[in-house]
Amino acid sequence: MRRRIRFPGVFLLLLAITTTAVAGASGFPLSVGGQNLTLDRDSRRSDIAAALARALPQEEPSVLSPERIQYDVIAAPGQGPVSLAFDFDAKGRFTGAILDAMLKEQNPVATQLVVWLTAEAGKGVRSKGGKVWTHAGFRFQLTEVQKAGEDSVYRMSIDRQTR
Repeated sequence: MRRRIRFPGVFLLLLAITTTAVAGASGFPLSVGGQNLTLDRDSRRSDIAAALARALPQEEPSVLSPERIQYDVIAAPGQGPVSLAFDFDAKGRFTGAILDAMLKEQNPVATQLVVWLTAEAGKGVRSKGGKVWTHAGFRFQLTEVQKAGEDSVYRMSIDRQTR
């Protein structure tokens, strides 16, 4: 009788762990303006636009079209600007993003995403000038060019993968 009681308890624990792991793989976080946004394959333009407006209430988008929402903001005090561009298909589904600055210090959004990706998806695969990860139905490409003056870059490109 005792074993029958323990088995369901262990089963429920394993089910909870598995469900948490699967749920965690459904998207990825971005920290923008002190708020965490979770983006996934089901994210819609209207939801992302509303979340960005809440996260960046003092800012206006520099690009606002059906295909793209872009903010150019100072994300780190005392640093230069970072461009946060979010792209959508004709149906308003999130298809990717570019988090672009000249220096790593200017781009805490990408830097925090790299930390999260490393914890969730491993060290990534070395690529020309950076690393690549695939996770949660997206391809993440970090490009870092240092000490190149105006050609320096710290950019995270995120692209939705086809199923």
